[in-house]
Amino acid sequence: MLPATDGVLAQDRESAQLDDALTLAGLSHDQQVQRPTPKFLAWPAFAGATLPPRANPRKSRLSRVLWPLNAVRVGLPGDVSVEGLGGVLESAHGLFHSVQRLDYMESERRIHLPPRPGSPPPNTLPRLELERLENELFDLSKYDGYGDYLTALAWTAEGESGAITLYEVLFGDTDEIAGIRPVAAMRDVPTSVLVKMRAQERIKRKVVFAPIDDDDQRYRWRVNPSRGPRYIKLGTTQTSASALRSRTRSRSRHAGTRLADAAGVCATTPQFVALLHARRAILEEVKSSSITPMRTDDGDVKPGVILFDPPRPNPHDGVSVHVAVLIPNEAPWAEEEMIWTDKDGMVEFRQARYWSLIEPASTPRGRGRSRSRSRHRAGSQGPQSLPRTQT
Repeated sequence: MLPATDGVLAQDRESAQLDDALTLAGLSHDQQVQRPTPKFLAWPAFAGATLPPRANPRKSRLSRVLWPLNAVRVGLPGDVSVEGLGGVLESAHGLFHSVQRLDYMESERRIHLPPRPGSPPPNTLPRLELERLENELFDLSKYDGYGDYLTALAWTAEGESGAITLYEVLFGDTDEIAGIRPVAAMRDVPTSVLVKMRAQERIKRKVVFAPIDDDDQRYRWRVNPSRGPRYIKLGTTQTSASALRSRTRSRSRHAGTRLADAAGVCATTPQFVALLHARRAILEEVKSSSITPMRTDDGDVKPGVILFDPPRPNPHDGVSVHVAVLIPNEAPWAEEEMIWTDKDGMVEFRQARYWSLIEPASTPRGRGRSRSRSRHRAGSQGPQSLPRTQT
């Protein structure tokens, strides 16, 4: 008999986790056997490549035009002076996003790419291909109309730079969303560039959250085109012994922590991507199930994703985190709500810092409320009135 490899053992563990989670959700065996592919979230650590400085064509042209005027001293009222007209025009140009980005590209930069089977390592890619991927990262024209991409921006109030990640959306045989994959990412992007991208007028749809106060680590939505995320409870009529053991271990590990009373989160894909970026500048080493039907405690069945391995830590440069996820102006898939859970019931997002972003789990009295009323309640809900458990 051949010995089991690490890959086989890992696959068996994932299969067991999936079976336990599906049983916890109250699904029958017939519902469990259909496991669509691909995995919704599944990629390793990024590999980095260095981009050499780019020449700034605007500055080159400006220098040629204004060079004869550089010796001219222009006196301004109030003892303020600028050496030559070039300084005045350069300051004006510096207010625009395009020039800020060009200034950034004049320095050496690192681009992070996910390894792809059958493709050469990122650090061996030609310079033109790396620059093409960099252009894709910052290009916003893809969001004017229908599209199958998401761009996540993350920065802090304290830091001078942040991160950007471009995700491609994958679809199944019937054109339903089946997963996302990162195309490229960059860190150390000037905050001014990210803020300008977030505020771009052509982007009509986005999800954005920021700290409630400057010195507060709790968040609130600034922009959210859909109903806000909400906590959910799963059906537990057929809970397996191993699933119960997992939940018991979760309670002991988080003893003393106030947690919302839930087993997961119901959110759209852009909303959940934004939540994942709250504590991570870029997302790496993440693994989940494929989309799987899940039953909530009130009998509803929704598409769900079970997170096997959450993204590894990738801290921000500061604590006052701002996150924006840009969405195509026409993207029906971005409105579909899904259940997101793991063996611990999404403990990370049940903590108090997220209570202003995620609505409480519904109760029989609260079911059937209008979407507008729910959205209003999400904006005014204080953490004290959220259901929570002391574990």
